[in-house]
Amino acid sequence: MKVCRILAGVFTATVILYLPVGPSWVRAQIMPAGILPGDPGCGGDATAQQVVVGDLNGDGAVDVVDLLIFVETFGKVLGEPRFNPEADFNCDGSIDVVDLLTFVDNFGT
Repeated sequence: MKVCRILAGVFTATVILYLPVGPSWVRAQIMPAGILPGDPGCGGDATAQQVVVGDLNGDGAVDVVDLLIFVETFGKVLGEPRFNPEADFNCDGSIDVVDLLTFVDNFGT
């Protein structure tokens, strides 16, 4: 079987996964490079950091500042202005009541 390259050039994509670890989460970010094994630049980079779900400003706590960020994006869906994917905790493409309940559950941590 012969595998042909469909796209020319090298591009990168970033995949972000949230993995549960005890009471908090680990944010794993994977940035593969290249297209097929053996391509120049094939390989990539990966990082991981522990995050608190709901900490939208990255200060390590879920507080009023995060609530203000969440309120600004509440009711938005993927593709709309001011949609914040970091506030879409269940990754369903909308910031809704399910995300609000997750936020409330983590508020104060």
